[in-house]
Amino acid sequence: MKIPSGHTHLSETPPDGGPIFLVTGGSGFIGKELVRYLTVKGHRVLVIDDLSTGLYSKDLFDKHPLVRFWKADLCTLDFRKLDGWQIKGVFHLAGAGRVRQSFIEEQQFYRANVFATEKVVEFVKIRDIPRLVFASSSSVYGGQRVDILHENLPPNPISPYGEQKLEAEKLVLEVNNGSKAVALRLFSVFGPGQRADLPHCQLVPAILRSISAHQPLPIHGTGDHRRDFTYLPDVISAFYHAMVGPMTTSEALNIGAGNNYSVREVVEGIEKITGSKVIKSHQPNLLEPYQTLASIEKARKLLGWQPQFDLISGLKDMLLKGKSVSPEKMGYSG
Repeated sequence: MKIPSGHTHLSETPPDGGPIFLVTGGSGFIGKELVRYLTVKGHRVLVIDDLSTGLYSKDLFDKHPLVRFWKADLCTLDFRKLDGWQIKGVFHLAGAGRVRQSFIEEQQFYRANVFATEKVVEFVKIRDIPRLVFASSSSVYGGQRVDILHENLPPNPISPYGEQKLEAEKLVLEVNNGSKAVALRLFSVFGPGQRADLPHCQLVPAILRSISAHQPLPIHGTGDHRRDFTYLPDVISAFYHAMVGPMTTSEALNIGAGNNYSVREVVEGIEKITGSKVIKSHQPNLLEPYQTLASIEKARKLLGWQPQFDLISGLKDMLLKGKSVSPEKMGYSG
């Protein structure tokens, strides 16, 4: 979609001139729903995104009275242009997010995931912004010898993406200067609006694409690898709790459902809900953890956050209701 010229630079004043949240990566799968949710809560939002992978929403970014959009690259952005804006908190979701692709485009991924984060952290420090919430990843854990992943485990990333997210986390959690930071380690997020047209897309959209296109679904190994799948509304709720909740220290927190399912079980679940059969194409194993399972006790305790969906209830909510058009219809809590 063509972007209106007035939204490619920051020539406008903030909406109503009041305090505003900054969301980087606000045109992405998670970012866009976060922006919608913030507006439902009555918050003003400034979105900064280079649209390298996200999709521009005219209704949200062009027409919504509480939203301003700025197409910009965080790595080259002159943050002094925000001097007149009353930024009350920063959600940093921008970055490159495909694990397998990070082996191929390691330098580009480093720029998007580490250097861009360094620029955001510098901005938060200079402006003394009270809260920074960062979208990290369960990929920081990598290979572990325990079943349940908790935040005290030493990280052991096995991909460039995981290494970069860990490096970015360290930058975020050392923000200091009176600011508090929360790094949310997201576990296998799925939900409406997740793109299936990108290389190496996530499992749920890949299955739905396979059904729609009547094409084989590549399954690496036996299909017994297990993941903790987190439904999008629960993730949005966690971001909001991390921003507005009381925090006395900066923390890294797991955000997952607290249970896991195998690839085979996910396929069977979608087949049962949709009434369609998935054609499977078995491929060699990939270098990836056999399973992920989040301990979410720390997030429960510090944020007062609780997931409302497991994989199956999330799939039913997503597939039986169809694509949602508002946070209320997606069942957000908090």
